[in-house]
Amino acid sequence: MPATSPAVAAARLRAQLLSHPVAEPEQVVERLLAVQAQDGRAFRLAVRSRTHGCTARDVDAALTERRSLVVSWLCRGTLHLVRAEDYPWLHALTAPRIVPGNARRLMQLGVDPAATDRGVAVVVEALADGPRTRDELRGALDAEGVPTAGQALVHLLVAASLREHVVRGPVRDGDHCFVDARRWLGAVDPPDREAPGGAGEALPRRARPGGCGRPCGVRRDHAHRGAPRIRADPARDQAVRGRVARAGG
Repeated sequence: MPATSPAVAAARLRAQLLSHPVAEPEQVVERLLAVQAQDGRAFRLAVRSRTHGCTARDVDAALTERRSLVVSWLCRGTLHLVRAEDYPWLHALTAPRIVPGNARRLMQLGVDPAATDRGVAVVVEALADGPRTRDELRGALDAEGVPTAGQALVHLLVAASLREHVVRGPVRDGDHCFVDARRWLGAVDPPDREAPGGAGEALPRRARPGGCGRPCGVRRDHAHRGAPRIRADPARDQAVRGRVARAGG
């Protein structure tokens, strides 16, 4: 079946919940796995467009009241909206790949490793008292003499996310606050990859057309400095294409 056929297009719309919307924000994020969240309005719209009548307030309730969704630097190193229960294994899988680039960028911005260590510690200490806005964290860092000019602040927050599980959780007076995921969500240890139902089984189940807009089988390869490497799995991709074709037929 040609990749541009109406049946394949219909299957893609269905897989992405664009033609078959669901009831809750959490159902959308479960299907998509990780929703691009660089822009707060855009990720709320991405969820709303796949639901029956949900509003931005419903998305904020999932972030703030139910604590079922969080935003963090995952996948390719940009902000993504994910389910709280998926955050631990996604962080374990993708964070190690982001660390070198983050450290390199901080050095380019004049933030050396010692200043980075100090900055991460300041952020963690500030979050021990509860959610904090970006401006509040900037104030805490400035008070300790940690550089925050230009892009330094955001890359320090990325470092805190990678090292200490700092995520964006609740919305307070329109500001999306940062929290320590270990306090906000509880345990953030990834599931045992070897145990039944653990991360080793979770990854193939999530390699589906709705997850990233294309067949995306993944496997882990520890050959590169011990960090997880994500590569295409041709056999699984072919199986996914077959499921898409059958779904549209």
